[in-house]
This record gives sequence, structure tokens and C-alpha cells, in this order.
Amino acid sequence: MTETPPDPEAQDPPPPAEEFERLLERASESTAYKDPYNLGILLYERGDLEGAEAAFRRAEEGGDEDGALQVGLLLEERGDLEGAEAAFRRGDERGEAHSTYHLGELLEQRGDLEGAEAAYRRGDERDDEDSAYNLGRLLERRGDLEGAEAAYRRGDEGLDGESAYSLGRLLERRGDLEGAEAAYERAKASRDPEAPERAQAALNALRPNG
Repeated sequence: MTETPPDPEAQDPPPPAEEFERLLERASESTAYKDPYNLGILLYERGDLEGAEAAFRRAEEGGDEDGALQVGLLLEERGDLEGAEAAFRRGDERGEAHSTYHLGELLEQRGDLEGAEAAYRRGDERDDEDSAYNLGRLLERRGDLEGAEAAYRRGDEGLDGESAYSLGRLLERRGDLEGAEAAYERAKASRDPEAPERAQAALNALRPNG
């Protein structure tokens, strides 16, 4: 009796590591996916998170400064906060500002405000506007309005709409309506998801007859 050959599509898919190696070999034919980082992007877009993680880890091992960041983001997406924190710390140690920012967010979420503030300060020093905004928010929460304003201004200079809006609120509270209006206008022109709408509402309140 002749055996029917197995259906290739019915076989179990190769493990993620093997799939990654196979794709990495094939990537030599494509200028877009020659390196592990870009391959990780491809695998992530295909929904292969394990393969993407393997690729990003390979990129990190190869010295790609964004490799640790992407590993951390993937682990955070999977709920592995401990692994994500370790990856963000590796990126932070290399001076990668976005890793520093995400490290600060993780620390803040678990209540380590001192560690979060320190991370946001490092991110701010590395010209990350999101870190500047979050630093300002923490400082404002604890009553350091002068420090918060300075942080918001740095974020505003980096075209962060939330920083511009928050700066406007601070200026309005202390009676600098002209400065507040200018800050709200900058927030209104930003591409941030919520800042323009809130800035417009603040402007309407500032000039009800205008």
C-alpha cells in the first residue's frame, strides 16, 4: 500500500528560533531586511511576537541601540513587566532616551516615584520631550511648580502638545493670561491625540467673546 506523502501545510510550524534563522538567511536577498532589527519589525507586523523578540534580541546583541527598547516593548505587551524593565534598563544604560522614558513609566506605574523621576530626568537630559512632560507632571503633583514649569517648557520646545497645554494651565493659574494663550495655541497646533481639543476648550474659556 502506497503511503500518502504528508501535506506540508498540515505539518507543525517550525519553532520561532528556527523560523527566525530561516528568515534571516532569506533576508540576504532583500536590502530592507538584511539586519535583525528590520527583520524584527517584519515579524512583528506578521504577528510573530516570539520571532520578533528573537530578532530584536539579536539586534541588541549586535549593538543596535533600539534593540533593547523593542525587546522591552514586546515583553511589556506580553505582560512580562520584570523582563521589560530589565530590557529598558539595558537601553537606558546605553543612553537610549526612549528606553529611559519607558523605564520611568514602568517605575511610576508600580509606585516608585523617586526612581521614575530620576529616569525622566535622564530622558529629559537626552532631549526626550515625553520625559520632560512626565517629569513636569510629577513635579507639579508634589507642588514644585517652578520645576514643573521649566520641564514643561523644555517639552514644549520639543513640540510636545501635552507639555504646551500643561504649561498654559500653569501660566493661567498664576495670572499670565497672554503666556497661557500662546501656550494653548501651540498645543492646539500639535499632533498629540488629546492636546488640541483640550487647548481649544481652554482658549474658549479664556476668551469667551472671541
